[in-house]
Amino acid sequence: MDAKKPVLLRLKLDYAICEKLCVPAEATIELALGTFKGATSGDAALAGAETRVPRVTKLGAGGPLAIKAVRREEDSKPPRVVVDVAAPSDAVELFAEGPTPQWALPVPTKIDGAPAGQQRFAFELDGLPPGESDRGALLTLTATTPGDAVEVAIRLD
Repeated sequence: MDAKKPVLLRLKLDYAICEKLCVPAEATIELALGTFKGATSGDAALAGAETRVPRVTKLGAGGPLAIKAVRREEDSKPPRVVVDVAAPSDAVELFAEGPTPQWALPVPTKIDGAPAGQQRFAFELDGLPPGESDRGALLTLTATTPGDAVEVAIRLD
């Protein structure tokens, strides 16, 4: 990138607004940035935003925020996925994404039974596109706290 030339940032975002039913939506935005001339008033905000970008980690990785275990429970209809998350506080949220945008998985909810120092979440394998199977599907799990975020890809066996 040439620091003497302006930069145009473009974002196209596909997302869903969910409560009981997920409604797909999309947004497009552009931001023109002038030439770089040293520190700017937005630097602190950008640095803060960068800390919220999820770090890609592996299942069971260490650290204050980590996705420790994932298991599929077949005895419920529809089947559900149970996820254990190690977090420094109770202010942790978990999100689940399917392998394609057509998957509309529910937001995981906290449940009891987590090992000491962890929190347990569960979500039903509901919201799959017609004709799709969850067997072998690659899901992305994202755990967030006010100051950290991690992302783990897992394959449902």
